[in-house]
Amino acid sequence: MTEVRKYPKGCVSFERIRNEKMVYVDKTDIIWQLANGDQYNYLSRPRRFGKSILVDTLECYFLGKKELFEGLKIMAMEKEWAVRPVIRFDMSAAGETEEGMIGYINNLFAKHEKKFGIQIEEKHAWGVRFDSIINEAYNQTGQQPVVLIDEYDSPLLHSYGTEEHEKIVRIYRSVFNILKVEGKTLKFIFITGITRFSNLSLFSALNNLTNISFYPEFATLCGITQEELESYFPNEINEIATKYGWTREECLVQLKYTYDGYHFSDENMIGVYNPFSLISAVATRKILYYWTASGNTALLPTYVKNLPQDITLYDRMTYNKLQLPTADIQEGDTELMLYQAGYLTLAGEIGTNFKLCIPNNEVRQSLLGVLIPMINNKVVRRQVESNIDDLRYALYHKELDDAFKQLKSLVLDLPHTMLQKEEHKKLAEELYRTHIALFLKAAGCETQEEYPMRNGLLDIVAKNYHYIYVVELKLTKNGGVKAGLEQIKDRRYAETFTGDRRHVIALAIECEDEGRGLISYEQVECLE
Repeated sequence: MTEVRKYPKGCVSFERIRNEKMVYVDKTDIIWQLANGDQYNYLSRPRRFGKSILVDTLECYFLGKKELFEGLKIMAMEKEWAVRPVIRFDMSAAGETEEGMIGYINNLFAKHEKKFGIQIEEKHAWGVRFDSIINEAYNQTGQQPVVLIDEYDSPLLHSYGTEEHEKIVRIYRSVFNILKVEGKTLKFIFITGITRFSNLSLFSALNNLTNISFYPEFATLCGITQEELESYFPNEINEIATKYGWTREECLVQLKYTYDGYHFSDENMIGVYNPFSLISAVATRKILYYWTASGNTALLPTYVKNLPQDITLYDRMTYNKLQLPTADIQEGDTELMLYQAGYLTLAGEIGTNFKLCIPNNEVRQSLLGVLIPMINNKVVRRQVESNIDDLRYALYHKELDDAFKQLKSLVLDLPHTMLQKEEHKKLAEELYRTHIALFLKAAGCETQEEYPMRNGLLDIVAKNYHYIYVVELKLTKNGGVKAGLEQIKDRRYAETFTGDRRHVIALAIECEDEGRGLISYEQVECLE
């Protein structure tokens, strides 16, 4: 009888994962390097990227729970397994109000005070209480304590822009200032979060805090590599492939396209999958947008007031290499927040800047969910989503008339008023191309604008599982559909893709000169 595998989907307890024999992607060799390296460490990663399970694993390690690590890489590295006192803050449980913060800190400190027999009243300053806990833990155990602060920025992010925010900042300062003073007593301090609030004592007081977020040796600490995917989940890959009628190789391509593509160090550009989404996909055997559904777009409008509406710009953004590791969210940079929140990732270097791009299709769809209502501000969101769902279905089943109907409806709200100025009219075709490509991406197609050919640039190539759509756009004044057909034939655009197993469909689309919509289309040919 085949053993039913259990998956840690959403589970942040290392002890539970090990005791219940869930699948665990072994990162303990990297965790050991972290725990036995610098004393003060900070790691930034997007939400749902495994930060909390990392903190929990560190806690189990420092508590000396050797039995949980049997069979893992760390067993060949750790010899002592010392039992140390651990003071752990899970700041996502502290809420987003001053009252919630006070209640959380009081309860946490009271638990440790009871454990170490510390007689102190709640009215004492938090710094005094924290200091007492650290010193009593050391005196009673003879081991230097460890401080773990998970999702340190959660209350700050959720209270940002409200009157509660400054009250919470004051609490942070009063609690964590003591960490610098107690540096000689503490063994290890580890802080996780999404972004930096540099006005906090947490960063200003800890002069020796090492930001390991961009270190090459920790690039794969959170996330799952291609090698790990194929090593830990071979049967699941085959089952997903069977479910969707794919070969194993085609399934790997789809998983990579949907969830892979994150890079966290310019010195180690190995890609990693979003662990939450990938584990969810192999557990359910369904390729869906799990990260998007977990509410990751909720905070985006709070911090980014002027999101570019052209999604193609997101693959061409840059940020200063020296500033990115130390930049503060309060500076209000669009690129910074998008990177730290997981909407952009490192894509290389250009001069003194990092190149940034959207990591994968799941993130692209998440961004489109924010951008589409902004672009079509006269259209009810539900109608837009319905049009895109219908477009996806039509493209998947090669129902060309219906696909054009949906595209025509979506493009109807193209802001044509800006084209009425003579100097802007030359932008009409570019605006059409950008918007049509955006909607094709929203409909699940792998889409590229201005695809380079031997004899020019093809306007749009859009690929789904069954078809490759080759699209040439022409304004009416530039010859419309007839000119588009001739260009596709003369330059043999479709022939470029005939080596692919998918059916190639070449389309010429005529666009109204003033930006008021799509007029008609014709299919050149369908090549086997």
